[in-house]
Amino acid sequence: MVLDKFLITKDPQGLIEDYSHVEEWCAQWSRPINRNLFDVVNMTEWECSDMLPQIETMKYGGSDLVLSPALEEFILHMTGTNEQGVAGYNDILFKKTVIKDTWMQHGDRATMTMTPVIDMYFFFGDSKVADAVVTIGVFRAEYEEGMVETGTFQRPVWAKDYDLLADDYLIEYFRYSKLEYMLIQKALYERPEIFRETTKQTVIAPQPTKKKRKGKGRRRTVKAIKVLRISQDEFADYTKVHKEMTCPCWGVIGHWRNYKSGKRVWISPYRKGKERNNPAAYSAKDYKLEEVQHA
Repeated sequence: MVLDKFLITKDPQGLIEDYSHVEEWCAQWSRPINRNLFDVVNMTEWECSDMLPQIETMKYGGSDLVLSPALEEFILHMTGTNEQGVAGYNDILFKKTVIKDTWMQHGDRATMTMTPVIDMYFFFGDSKVADAVVTIGVFRAEYEEGMVETGTFQRPVWAKDYDLLADDYLIEYFRYSKLEYMLIQKALYERPEIFRETTKQTVIAPQPTKKKRKGKGRRRTVKAIKVLRISQDEFADYTKVHKEMTCPCWGVIGHWRNYKSGKRVWISPYRKGKERNNPAAYSAKDYKLEEVQHA
């Protein structure tokens, strides 16, 4: 058994029918990566945790944020301290997936199509080779009854050491990292000002060639890298607990809606709220007609 291919070729769910590209994918995941060439989002583990409640009030679908990100490829440089109080960091590189195939899963009642979109490269140290790679993407489940469900998924696809994936905490960390990718996209969609943007320049060494050039040789390329850091005042306002609706369902009476074009449309009465489809949750209103005083 070749461990660096185990997660693909020995998948117990049989998601992949064509193994012809597995060796190519694994070769790319195991290559050294120069992390200095990617845009960086700097956050602490506490700032990342503070963003999680935004999921509950998010008006976007997770699939929207994965398929149409504001910043597609970047490194999340997350700093924090361990249980002993020692400071450290993890780097997560979000990069376009190398997987070109779509995975199919056939169940008793549904057929699920899973489309990989982004590969997450996890670096738990200074090594140029990732310790693990997890693919995130979108799925579409079509049920026999005609119902369709969409969402996102994360799935480990490669690891330098397969024993890493026996750690339940790490598997949950992979899911957490997918959510952080989506929440960063959400923040950039809605409130770009919560990130302070700076740039730095990095030098890209020229690739060696067999032919020698005359003169002083090839010049090195300088690339501008975007660096995003949290603006604490804006971030505090963004992550604060907003007022929640205590009424599960309320009614809106019929009314006319006037458009700029001059068109006038009648809006029928309807119900709003999380429990709008539950008649028992409706909060009734009392209407009283005011008496008109005649002169």
